[in-house]
Amino acid sequence: MAHQKRLSAPQHYPIKRKENTYIVKGSGPHTEDTGFPLRVLLREVLDFAKSADEVDDILQDGNIQVNGRLVDNAQLTVGFMDVISIDKIDTDYRVLQTADGLAVQEIDDSGKRLYRVEDKTTLKGGITQLNLDAGENIETEEDFETQSSLLVDLDDATVEEEFELTDGNAAYITGGQHVGTIATIVGTTVVPGSQSNKVQLETDDGETFETVEEFVYVVGDDDPAVEL
Repeated sequence: MAHQKRLSAPQHYPIKRKENTYIVKGSGPHTEDTGFPLRVLLREVLDFAKSADEVDDILQDGNIQVNGRLVDNAQLTVGFMDVISIDKIDTDYRVLQTADGLAVQEIDDSGKRLYRVEDKTTLKGGITQLNLDAGENIETEEDFETQSSLLVDLDDATVEEEFELTDGNAAYITGGQHVGTIATIVGTTVVPGSQSNKVQLETDDGETFETVEEFVYVVGDDDPAVEL
């Protein structure tokens, strides 16, 4: 098991940094700056275990699913939009980005997850492979836009709906000054060259602001398509 020093662990880990020397080092689709290793999530965040051994027992007993799949690796990082299901207590959570860092919210719609289309590749036979956030890939014959979000049924990995980065759709801000805000897209400015495009948004309270496209995660049309 790989470890790192507690004092140098990411700031969003809710750990006692001077208690013991080491903590588990995360691995997987999310970086340590954008996720929690399951050991940290189960022990320090959700307080379901008091020790590393207890976490391992929970995982080895087949109690934890991430995005509908059984997992047993305590180093696996979970991050934004991931759905964590704890079968033994029949409780489900979604990971969110907030102004205070990563947070987990109890939910009732654990069978659904939003994924953002980061890139796409054409395979033999005209099949398109969608490269999604969280390291997931989906092969499809349909045409989906990059930066769109897909509502996916986790039971069978089918795409139920696409939400494009377009005016009128709802977005969750994942970085910058307005991280954690849910707002409506009201405009997009294409910036030439290598700089990021800019997106203009408006909250329900009438506040308007602008942020870079990378921080805009589309979550639905008029309202979010999942619990946030």
